[in-house]
Amino acid sequence: MRRGTLTGLIGPNGAGKSTLLAMLAGTLPVTSGRVIYAGTDVTSMPAYRRARLGLVRTFQLASEFKRLTVMRTCSARCRGTGVTRWPEALRGRRYWRGDEEAAIDRARALLDRFGLSGYADTYAGDPKWRPAAG
Repeated sequence: MRRGTLTGLIGPNGAGKSTLLAMLAGTLPVTSGRVIYAGTDVTSMPAYRRARLGLVRTFQLASEFKRLTVMRTCSARCRGTGVTRWPEALRGRRYWRGDEEAAIDRARALLDRFGLSGYADTYAGDPKWRPAAG
């Protein structure tokens, strides 16, 4: 996969899509081959170290953030926010406001890129926000 591109992984149930993602993220061991991420062989690297590099797995849990807006859901998942531990969170908004604003800017750019800007203030759990397939 090339940086800056979107790659889809499709296949029938049981084809190994989830297994592949788990091996890339390091939550399942690789049985053959290598995992190269950003030019680094991470095949034997534990999952937490891969996550620190930005290689993580997400799950399809549509209800996880259903009470947040689409914008807040997207910005919550943007990398680079300074609040990663309780002590940082307790320092207050003045400490992490810049990171929050940067995450919102990145989320806004993603929504624009995929034509979803009109849904930014809709609750993520609202089935009406999802665009029609086509």
